[in-house]
Amino acid sequence: MTTRFTLKNLLTWAVVGAAVQACSTTKNVDVVAESTDSSKAKTTKAASTDAATAAAVAEIVENFRRVYFEFDSSTLTPSTRDALLANTEILRRHRTVSVEVQGHCDDRGTTEYNLSLGDRRARAIRDYLVKAGVSPQQLTAISFGKERPIQVGDGEPTWSKNRRAEFRVLVGTKEPLMAVRGTAE
Repeated sequence: MTTRFTLKNLLTWAVVGAAVQACSTTKNVDVVAESTDSSKAKTTKAASTDAATAAAVAEIVENFRRVYFEFDSSTLTPSTRDALLANTEILRRHRTVSVEVQGHCDDRGTTEYNLSLGDRRARAIRDYLVKAGVSPQQLTAISFGKERPIQVGDGEPTWSKNRRAEFRVLVGTKEPLMAVRGTAE
């Protein structure tokens, strides 16, 4: 069986490679190439599906950003809602891609309290996205409380960076493909 790579396939996987490089956590992505045997149509369909998924993931990596919360709050601010509205449009266009919403807190308060607060933050975002038209099957919510700070230290500048939600891209069986951690910051 011979395999040939078309320019379109190579460009598609270049986009995937750039998306994977942009993230801190990655999973290997298998390359599907066109074949010259009788299964060419089936392989081409799989390649176009993979290309669509790769494009969706690349768009999410490029455009999703962290969102932040006020102290001891899971209320979505106007700027948070604006950021989530952009995320909503992407997820509505790419229904095969799911996202895990991860709620985080600063280090003040008990572990139990912060896990609960992080959960309320993640669920508030999930609920907002669902009300805006994203399929509930595309979204999961998890809390890390104060266990995964983005910055360590005391004082409002540090604490405000840790009161956040991040997004992890999930494809297919909800296995993580990569984390989207706000690469533009």
